[in-house]
Formats: sequence, C-alpha cells, structure tokens
Amino acid sequence: MSHILVCDDLPANLDLLTDLLTTSGYKVSTYLVPEQALEACEENKPDLLLLDIALPRMDGFELLRRIRQIDGMSDKPVIFLSAHHDMENRIKGFDLGAADFIPKPFNIREITARIKTHLKMAEKPKMLAQQVQDAEMAIYTATHDLRNPMSNIDMAATILTDSLQERGDLTDTEQYCFEMIQKASQKMHSMIDDVLSFAELQNMRRIDRKDVVIADLLKASYEQYMLTAKEKSIGLTYEFDGDESRSALLESISMRRMVDNLLSNAIKYTPVDGKVSLCVTINDTQLEIIVQDTGIGIPEDMLDKVFNQFVRVDDPEHRKEKGTGLGLSVVKRVVDLHEGTVTVASTVGEGTRFTVIFPIAS
Repeated sequence: MSHILVCDDLPANLDLLTDLLTTSGYKVSTYLVPEQALEACEENKPDLLLLDIALPRMDGFELLRRIRQIDGMSDKPVIFLSAHHDMENRIKGFDLGAADFIPKPFNIREITARIKTHLKMAEKPKMLAQQVQDAEMAIYTATHDLRNPMSNIDMAATILTDSLQERGDLTDTEQYCFEMIQKASQKMHSMIDDVLSFAELQNMRRIDRKDVVIADLLKASYEQYMLTAKEKSIGLTYEFDGDESRSALLESISMRRMVDNLLSNAIKYTPVDGKVSLCVTINDTQLEIIVQDTGIGIPEDMLDKVFNQFVRVDDPEHRKEKGTGLGLSVVKRVVDLHEGTVTVASTVGEGTRFTVIFPIAS
C-alpha cells in the first residue's frame, strides 16, 4: 500500500483528501503544520507528497527544499496543490524538483489519476536497476530504442526555438522552458549512453585492441568538454608529458568513453569558477591519466564504493545532479578490460583526483 503525505493549512482540504485517498486504497498522513510534515518525512519516508504552497511559517517551496535534504527523500514525487499556480510559481516548483502542479479547487478524478501516474513513474528507476541486473540484454535493447525519440525531442525544441526567435515571438518564459527541454534531453542522452556502455562492456570478455595515437584520443575528449566547462566558468586544462606521436594497442571507443565519464563527472561536481585538469604522462612501460578537480569531493566512507553499480553519493550536493550511478562502473570496467588500475583520492570541499594507469608495450 503506497503511503501519501498531505500538508495543507485548511482542515477541510485534509479531510476531503483523506476520505478520497483512503477510499482509493492509499495510506494517508495529513499535517496542518509543515514542521510536523518534515518530521514525518524523516521517520516514515512516504511514497508521494501533496503540498500546499501557502503554509504557515514555512511555505511549500521551503518545505520541499528541506525534504529533499532528507536521506531517502531526494527522488520521491511531490505534487503542489495550490491556488498559486501562475507560471512563476510553477517554474520555481519545477526547479526545486516538483513532479506536478494541480490548481485549487481540484478535480477529484484528476488528482487520483495524477497520483497513480506519478507513483508508477517513481517505481521505474527501481525496476530499471533490477532489470539491468537480471536481463542486461533486454535493458540494452529498450534503452537503445530511446535514442531516436530523445534526439527528435531535442531537435524539435531547437527548431521551434530558432523559428520563434527569428519571428521575435519568443518570451523569456518560453525561452526558459525550451532550455529546460534541451537540458533534460541532454541529460537523458548521457544516462542512455551510460546504460548502453555498461551493458556492452559487461558482455565483453575481451576487447579488440588497435594501434591508437594516445595524444589524439585524449585531446579529443578534452576539446569536447571545453565548451561545457566554459559555460560553467570552470578552468579546464590539458597537459601531455611524453611523445605525442606515441601509439599503443587500445580499444579506442571504450577508452574515449572512460575519459569522457571522468571529465563529465569532474565538471558536473565542480562549482562555478572551479578547476578541472586532464594530465597525461606516457613512458616506455605505462600510460598514466589523471583527472583532478576542485569540486565538492567524495566522503571518505564512499571512496571504496564509487565504482560499484548504481552507487551514488547520497548527500544534498550530489543529489542536485541526476545520473544512473553507472558512470564510474563504466570507467572501472574499461580499466579492467585493458588490465590497468584506477584509484581515487578525495577530500570533501576540496576536490577529487582519479588516477588511471595502463601498462603499454615498449
């Protein structure tokens, strides 16, 4: 039985929602005071929350901010029920991670339908994780099929934005919404790539190595992320110590994916005006790749778990960034297939350093 928490400052609304939701088969907890709702979230971890915006002492937005900081509540669906449903409030709510807005006075059939939909959607990540473990090929096929629709969404948003800009019809709010669509699409593409890469690498028992010019491969990764770093005002640097014409027997696609994941993570978890570096050293016997950042860091008790499947650091700063928890698993798998080693050192609030070493023939 799904557990729904409701916080509203009107007892009549709480009574109505309690009758409606219990009749629909849900367990319901209701609160007039947001502080009590916050305590209930810490103790009971409800499956879905219905929040009013206009609450005493703490509005619904602040309540949601605090709920998101509670362990186990970072991804629970939140629906705002409010008479304050103008575009500004909607955008503010979505920025905080709200799943939906339902205006007051609400329609009973609509609210039950939306609750049912969001509860189903909330179960999908858990189901996906289980399916990846139990049936990697099925997940690979399903995820692969998402690529074209996501590309179509991104392309359609870009074309529509350009068209409206040319006609001068694009408002600031519409521009913001189109940018949200494009950013969400890009994140989905990255998540899809993580799942596909992981599935492909898990099924590999050996890799098809070819002679690759190391400097060309790694510089391409660096150049790909220059714009991403610039948009965040992050100083991204690249250093290569050794013979830039030197080649080695490597599987270039997986190697590129490994470096991309390390750079992407470094930029993602480094605050504005921070620094990220890609340093490469090559000699007669080994290739060393170091990706270092001045980011938020990884807690010491998580350092031995970060390469595990579906593991993500569960704190407010890391939860701001969405992901599959597979990026570093892909890194570890690529390193293992190349018979190398990867280590991580990190200090919370100061940054993280990943060191990858591959043996190469002299």
